[in-house]
Amino acid sequence: MANLVRHPHFEDIFYPSNKNELAALIAGRMSEWTTGYETLWSTPPRGLLVPHGGYEYCGELLGGAFAQLSGFPSPERVVILSPELSPGAPGIKLPVSSVFVSPLGKSRVDREFCDSLTTSSMSIFLDETPHLQEYTIEYLLPFLHFLYQDIPLVPLLVQHDSTIRIAKTLTSALAIAQQEIGGTSLIVGVSNTTRLGKPQETEVLGTKIQHFLLHYSGGFPDLDSEEYDLVPSSFWNWLVVLDFLRSLGRNELKVLGCQTSPLLEEDRVVQYSCFRVD
Repeated sequence: MANLVRHPHFEDIFYPSNKNELAALIAGRMSEWTTGYETLWSTPPRGLLVPHGGYEYCGELLGGAFAQLSGFPSPERVVILSPELSPGAPGIKLPVSSVFVSPLGKSRVDREFCDSLTTSSMSIFLDETPHLQEYTIEYLLPFLHFLYQDIPLVPLLVQHDSTIRIAKTLTSALAIAQQEIGGTSLIVGVSNTTRLGKPQETEVLGTKIQHFLLHYSGGFPDLDSEEYDLVPSSFWNWLVVLDFLRSLGRNELKVLGCQTSPLLEEDRVVQYSCFRVD
C-alpha cells in the first residue's frame, strides 16, 4: 500500500500527454507573465488561489500564478486544497498513494505532514478512490514539476458538500501540522470564482466575489449571510488558504488575473481568477 503510485488519468483531456509539447506549453504560458512581473515581486508567494479546468480554458491564468514562483528557491512542500467534484462522503481525503506522477516529474507524498493532519481531525482521512477519479490536483502537477521536478506534495481533496465546520477544522489542522513539522509550505487553493451561469450574471457575480475576497477579514461568512449565497462550494478552499496564512502572519492578497470562459454551452460561462498571498 505504501508503494502505490498515482499515475496520470487525464492526459490529452485537460493537458497534452507529450512531455516536450507539455513543457513548451507551460514555458510559453509562464513567459507571458515573468517579463512583466519580474520587477514587481521580490519574494515568492506563500499561497496561490487558482482555478480548475482544461489548459485551453484557464492555462493562461495558471501560467500567471506559477510564474510567481519562477527564480525562487523551492519550498519544502506544496499543500494543495482541491475540490472533490464527484459525489462522495463529506470530509477531506488524503491519498493512500505515496507518489504522484505527471509527464514532467513526480512528487512523493509528504506522509509526515499528512499524518499530522489525520491525527488532528476525524474529518481528514485516507481515501484513494476520489484521488483516482478527480483531475483537480493532477492538472496542476505539470506546472509544479516544470518548476520543481520532485517537490513533496500534500494533496487534499475537499468534498464539495463539506460544511463550514469542516473547513474550519482543516484550517486548524493545517496550522498544527505546520507548527509540528516546520519548513516552508506553499499552499495552493483550487476553486473557480463562479459557477456556470449566464454571461452578464457571471460577470456581476465575479466582481462581487473578488470584492469579498479582497476585503475578507477571516472566520468564514455566516450561513445566512449574503456572501454564502454568492460562492461555489469549492470556494471554501480559498478561504481556508487565507485563514491558514493569516495564522502565520501572511494575509496580503493580490489579484493576478481574471477571465470569463465559455464551457460546453455557448450561452453559459464560468469565471476564472488567480491570486497570490504574501
